[in-house]
Amino acid sequence: KDLRCCQGWDAKDCSNVPREGSYCSPGTIWDDDEGCMDACSSHEARLLCPHGCRQPSRGRKSYECNCKEGSILSDDGITCEEISQVRSCNETEKQQCRSDQSCSVKGTKVACKCAENEHLVDDVCTSKCVASECHERFMDCSVAHGKQDCSCPWKHRMTDIYGSTCTLRQYYYTVSFKLNTSLESQNCSVYAPRVKAAMRTALGYQVHAVTIANCTDNITARLILNDPLPKPLQKRLQACEHPIGDVCMLYPMLPIVRGSATEIEEENLCDSLLKEQEGAYNGVN
Repeated sequence: KDLRCCQGWDAKDCSNVPREGSYCSPGTIWDDDEGCMDACSSHEARLLCPHGCRQPSRGRKSYECNCKEGSILSDDGITCEEISQVRSCNETEKQQCRSDQSCSVKGTKVACKCAENEHLVDDVCTSKCVASECHERFMDCSVAHGKQDCSCPWKHRMTDIYGSTCTLRQYYYTVSFKLNTSLESQNCSVYAPRVKAAMRTALGYQVHAVTIANCTDNITARLILNDPLPKPLQKRLQACEHPIGDVCMLYPMLPIVRGSATEIEEENLCDSLLKEQEGAYNGVN
C-alpha cells in the first residue's frame, strides 16, 4: 500500500474532502520536490506494474500497465495474461492426428480435434452419442464442442433446475377437420395461426401452441395446452355452434365443412413424440 496516494485526506472522516493542492489525482503520485507527478513517467508504479505503465489514449482509467511481449492486458488494466500462440501443423505434425481431425499447435503441443459437432469414440470421429443415461431421463443426446450433452427433445418440454430430468409440462391433443376452402399442402404451417386463433376462441387461452401435422385432404392439428382439456370441451368442435349452411364457422376466421370435425383426443406420445426419441437410440432403452 502506498500511503502517498491518500495524502491530505482526513483518515477519521472520509467525507471531509481535503483542500485543493493537498492531494494527488489518480494516476499521479506525490513528490516532496516536484509535488504531484505522473506515476508512470516517474517510474514510481513498478510495484503494481513491473513492466511500467502508460496513460491510456481513451477510457476512464488514469493509467494502465504495460505487458511484456507475448502477453496481453486484461480488462482490469493491471493484470497481464500470456497469449497462447496457435499455429497450423506442418506435415510431420499432422501425422499425429487422424485424417478426419484438424491439427493445430498450441505453444509446443500438437492438438488434434474432431469437427465441431463430433467427438472421438473408439478412435473415430462421430456425431453419434455413445451409451448414456440421457434417454433414461426422457432426454435427447447431442454432440457439441467435442462432448455429448443431454437436452429436452421438444421445445415445450422443460428440464428441472439441475438440468437432469426432462418433464412434460404441457398436454398434447390432436384434432382433424376439413376446411371449406382448397388446401395448399406444400406448406402446412401457413394454417397454424388461423387454427390457433380458432382453438383459443373455442377452447380458451389454455391453448399454448398449434402445429399442423397434415394438410393433404383434411387438416390434422396438434394442440398443445397448458392444462388438461375438460371432457365436455373435447366434443365442442363437433357441436357446430355457429352453422352457416354446410359450413361450421370457427371464429374468428376458420370455416370448416359441417360434420368433418373429429373429437379432440389426447395424443399418445409413445407413438409420436417419444417414438422419434426412441428411433434416435436405435430402439435401445
